[in-house]
Amino acid sequence: MMDFLRNWLVGIVAAGIAAALAGRLSPPGVPRRVAQIAGGLVVLLTVIRPLATQALWQNLSMPDDLRWQTERSTARAQEAGQRVMKKIIETETSAYIENEAKTRGLSLRAAVEAETPPGGETPLPARVHLITNETPDQQNKSDFAEWLTSTLDIPPDCQRWEEGG
Repeated sequence: MMDFLRNWLVGIVAAGIAAALAGRLSPPGVPRRVAQIAGGLVVLLTVIRPLATQALWQNLSMPDDLRWQTERSTARAQEAGQRVMKKIIETETSAYIENEAKTRGLSLRAAVEAETPPGGETPLPARVHLITNETPDQQNKSDFAEWLTSTLDIPPDCQRWEEGG
């Protein structure tokens, strides 16, 4: 029971951190508001997740059909929340990379692909596709690739550079 509570609380904290990160990385205005609402929904889903666990349902006297429908609906809501969180993380991380590139004098577009690590609940940036408008000098490209690895933990073999944006 203690493991269950610990995992539940860790999930709530992780969802809260992801929601806060998405809110802070969003540009001001409507995108930030959308990110905050989506993050709130993900946190809410994380908080009510224990209602879907089999252990809790076994203690309730609820018809099997209603229990099954509720579990199915909860699972769908969690999957939808995960998809929304993944999209927010991809979009906001792409914007973050583009802003950092701009401050370094690079002109590029970034497309990030996030994945949920094995055993994890929160999607993390895994790969990035960088499309440059012009060929960056090798030193700038190397420095930026190193920044992507050190800051976002995206290894060089998961960074694809393409010219011709």
